[in-house]
Amino acid sequence: MERRKHKRVVLFATAYFTDSNNQKKYYGIVTDVSYSGLFIQTANTLNLGERVNLDLRINGNDVKLNGIVKRKKVVDNPQLIRYAKGGIGIQVDYMHPLVLDYINNRLLEEIKENLKTP
Repeated sequence: MERRKHKRVVLFATAYFTDSNNQKKYYGIVTDVSYSGLFIQTANTLNLGERVNLDLRINGNDVKLNGIVKRKKVVDNPQLIRYAKGGIGIQVDYMHPLVLDYINNRLLEEIKENLKTP
């Protein structure tokens, strides 16, 4: 049974993120996004409940987001991160309008594709 409130859509975007103290900068790839959050594939996991500041680029535009780590999946071997989908799920405080536009466009594309299928 799906527990998520919002449908996720695929997004591949480079992400740089820091803990709430901005003491250390991490790198990852955003693999999906919804109206309330996103998943970053990364070997650098933060603790559940930790605040994060996030910078990513979407459709050529820089986007800054803030949120909290709600999920993490640790993969011990860094070479397997991509295949085992290790990383962190972030619940975003306020989703940027450019990200909302991206999600809306992707959902519309899915609907159009489903209408074409007999």
